[in-house]
Amino acid sequence: VSTQSTGQRSIRIASLLSFVSLILLFLYFFYSDKSLPDPPKPSLNTKGTTTIGSDSYTQELKIWKEKYLTLMRSTVLGLSHKTREKSLVLGIEESADVALQKACSSPSELCTSENNTTNGTNSIVCKEPPFPFRPDLRMKGTDWPFIGLTMVGEIRLDNLRFLLEEVIKGQTEGDFVECGVWRGGASIFARAVINTLDPSPSQRIVWVVDSFRGLPLPRTKLDRDFWHKFSYLRVPLTEVQENFRSFNLLDDNVKFCQGYFVDALPVCGCKQRKIALLRMDGDMYESTMDQLFNLYEQVVVGGYVIIDDWVITFTRKAVLDFLKLHEVEENIITLSDGVGAYFQKTQQIQTDWAFYEQNLINKTPLPIT
Repeated sequence: VSTQSTGQRSIRIASLLSFVSLILLFLYFFYSDKSLPDPPKPSLNTKGTTTIGSDSYTQELKIWKEKYLTLMRSTVLGLSHKTREKSLVLGIEESADVALQKACSSPSELCTSENNTTNGTNSIVCKEPPFPFRPDLRMKGTDWPFIGLTMVGEIRLDNLRFLLEEVIKGQTEGDFVECGVWRGGASIFARAVINTLDPSPSQRIVWVVDSFRGLPLPRTKLDRDFWHKFSYLRVPLTEVQENFRSFNLLDDNVKFCQGYFVDALPVCGCKQRKIALLRMDGDMYESTMDQLFNLYEQVVVGGYVIIDDWVITFTRKAVLDFLKLHEVEENIITLSDGVGAYFQKTQQIQTDWAFYEQNLINKTPLPIT
């Protein structure tokens, strides 16, 4: 028994040392590249090992970076825990509008209705999903994860990386801003991409904007009165910060702005910065307008705007109304998941703040048809 226990301890120690060695090797490749000039041509030293700065070293570093980002992608999507992950499904074959309304009006084994003593309204409290994990839904981001840290799905997360790489390759000035972050997975992934691929990662701040207590009550007649009912969408700031910390990505280049967009964005530091990529996930007409009126001017020409929930009627109407009001035409590209969209900003405008104050902040319906 004693010999067996000693052997088991040896195996555990060897496994631990192997794991630590792998981490140190990755850190060596990752961080040593930061301070080096363009790599010279020699490939091997006299001992036959890879030389720092050689072509083989550069290629190996590229492989390690790709492995890191692939692992980050899988983790925030919940794909690294498929045996434990589940899919909360509000409606598989229906439109987002119909599915959400049905979930609110007809609670079932998926969700229960509870009275909110704070404001006297009913809340839809979603329990642990009883449904198995659906890879096809996670691909499109049409389920709500149980373990994953983002709802955007594989296609929209890949689009986020693509646009970040376009910004980096094009040397487009500006930060990354996400409005509506849930558990923070997309912003965490964005910080990882910037840290890994951007030659000057400290020059780009990741702004994380959310109420961290769910969606607001509608201010006008332009939104349906159900988004605020979902307790599943209420993720506190401390939890999102801890999720960043879990990946060692919580630093001075990650900033948080807390509050409903109409209140938080006018005083958020991102409004004083250039924005290279704005990711909007507000779900509602008013929330989308809040983002556009407050931040669109800060998006640089050549930068990008992502509309996560283009599939939702009221979100899509808000974007089109905003562009129409300012007499702007942009080439909006819909994604293959049938949910999201994005466009590249081609011209600068001055937002009509007086219109915004009168028609949205003052809670009167927007008179655009």
